Amino acid sequence: MNYKIFPYEIAHDGRKKPIFTGWETQASNDPAIHQQWIEFYGKRIAGWALPTGKINGVFALDIDVKDGVNGFDSLKTLGVTLPHTAFQNTPSGGAHLFFKADNPNIHYPTSVNREAKLDL
Repeated sequence: MNYKIFPYEIAHDGRKKPIFTGWETQASNDPAIHQQWIEFYGKRIAGWALPTGKINGVFALDIDVKDGVNGFDSLKTLGVTLPHTAFQNTPSGGAHLFFKADNPNIHYPTSVNREAKLDL
C-alpha cells in the first residue's frame, strides 16, 4: 500500500484541518516530501490524513456517535452488516471504515444519512 497522505492540525474549534491549502492535489506518498513537511511544520502536525476518492482509490464510511445518536445502532436498524476492513476509531467513539473503490472514477456523495450519523 502506497497511499498519498497529508498533514493536518487542530483548529481553534478543535476540528482537524489540513495544514496547507491544495492538500487535495499535494498529498504525497514520497517519504522525502513527508520529511520536508515534518521539518517545516514541526509541532503543528497533529497527525496524517488519507484523502479518499480517486487520488487513493478508496472511500471511507464515517460512523459517528454524537448528539445523542449512535451510528452503529443506525446501521443495525438499517439491517447493515459491516464487512471486515481497515478502520480507525474516532474520538467520539465512532469509526472510519476504509474500502477499496472498485471504480475510482465514481463520485461518492459526502453524506449518506446525517440524522443516522453516517457519512462518506
